[in-house]
Amino acid sequence: QMEFKAAKIIGRMKNLGLWASFHTWREHAKEQKQMELKAEKIIGRMKHLGLWASFHTWAGHAKEQKQMEFKAAKIIGRMKNLGLWASFHTWREHAKEQKQMELKAEKIIGRMKHLGLWASFHT
Repeated sequence: QMEFKAAKIIGRMKNLGLWASFHTWREHAKEQKQMELKAEKIIGRMKHLGLWASFHTWAGHAKEQKQMEFKAAKIIGRMKNLGLWASFHTWREHAKEQKQMELKAEKIIGRMKHLGLWASFHT
């Protein structure tokens, strides 16, 4: 019954000279839908490639990190075996303390410079 009604409407449109306009509109709508599907496919690929590139980069970093951890564990293991662990630990603590002292010294020198400049403008 729906097909009959559609055929009847199309028949009337043909008789009224509207068939050409309807046909053009239908072709345009069909082409538009195809273009939208192509655009969605391209965007999907771009998203997929973006995710793939991000994952690939992350996987490379993760692999490199794992290798570095393995190497560090191996070196620390050797140091422990050679009795060097205590020396390394002491050295590391001294290096940390030295860095803190340098930061404090820079802060004090900065304040002294600031006070010197301040004094020169207020005399």
